[in-house]
Amino acid sequence: MDPPPGHWLPDPAEPSDGPQTKSRSDRRGEAALAVSAFQWSPPHFRPEVLPESGPFFLELFAGKAGISDAVRLAGVQALPPVDIVLSESVPVSVDVVDLTMWHRIMFVLKLGIVLFLHCGTPCNTFTSARKLDGGPPPLRSAAEPLGLPSLSADNEALVMLGNIFLFRTAEACKCVFQFGGNFSIENPLLS
Repeated sequence: MDPPPGHWLPDPAEPSDGPQTKSRSDRRGEAALAVSAFQWSPPHFRPEVLPESGPFFLELFAGKAGISDAVRLAGVQALPPVDIVLSESVPVSVDVVDLTMWHRIMFVLKLGIVLFLHCGTPCNTFTSARKLDGGPPPLRSAAEPLGLPSLSADNEALVMLGNIFLFRTAEACKCVFQFGGNFSIENPLLS
């Protein structure tokens, strides 16, 4: 399977400037080491190892990180997926609500090395499946997208958390796009 369009992998036809030029496999090996040496939390948060190794794919709100796994299988370099829940492919819990952690993510995005960002942003407070039908009630509306007035304290907290996820998703996508990358957001309009 070929990697997606774009400049993801070194060009095999790159000109050589003599014996000091590293082979494609050497560069790939160094890139793999840089990514494996990188984690979002201390002491392995070392973004200085990344810039010459990119570009990268990054998955936010990754869940079990199935998309990151598929992207790696296609031969594309992927940064460690971001999710608060640990799984086989998410070995380190990363909470995007934690401002220090969020600044780390944005620092890496501002390096301009993420060519594609996928966000599986939780939709539990946005979903149109919340109706006045005896199940979970709606928390938002077209007229009040940031939350209905007069919510219970618990529902207000859920809406606030959903809004943080929304704003963090928008900030990350805008940053990647400004550096020439692209993004996708998992939840469709009527999810």
